[in-house]
Amino acid sequence: MTLESHFNKITINDVELNVDEFSYQGEQEGAKVWYTEYGDGVGLFFYDMVPDLPNNLEDKSLLTLFYQELLNDAAGKVVELDVVALDNVRAVKLLIKVPQSPSGFTYVISYTIPYKTFSFVLKGQCEEHGDTGIKETILVSRILKAHGSIENFNADSTDYDEEFPEHPVARARKIADTISRGIKISETVKQHEPFG
Repeated sequence: MTLESHFNKITINDVELNVDEFSYQGEQEGAKVWYTEYGDGVGLFFYDMVPDLPNNLEDKSLLTLFYQELLNDAAGKVVELDVVALDNVRAVKLLIKVPQSPSGFTYVISYTIPYKTFSFVLKGQCEEHGDTGIKETILVSRILKAHGSIENFNADSTDYDEEFPEHPVARARKIADTISRGIKISETVKQHEPFG
């Protein structure tokens, strides 16, 4: 290893999350961990290996299929997927949901920041607590009264986040917004060859 490569070694500390909305808990098992006001966990992970992603990040249908196949065994579902910029760096934004036992869903929001030989992942996990399905029951009842049908109804639509801010899908989107505002990626990382 040359002296130059030693000083350019990428670590988890090359990504910072400067936000007042999260309470920093320190490092746990190699990840940086925060909690939100609702007790949802947020983690920053560094993977010193080639990302396991399809090469063409611009093909959203291929990316969605890739993630959906990973979720099939857990009966999970891709809710949203997009390729976005975080601190001027390309990232895959993914929102999924997986069933909880005995009822409800856990929503996981993540940003994967891939480079040719490493990646960072920021992830927030939001569990459904208490009586589950209340939001869906209210919305289905309202839509049936207004339209007589629930065809094309999507309870996970952003249209309902303001009305149900404590629902885990709304909390997950709030985490995503907070991360996008508070992330800082080092110039050392930005100089590396991008993925794909």
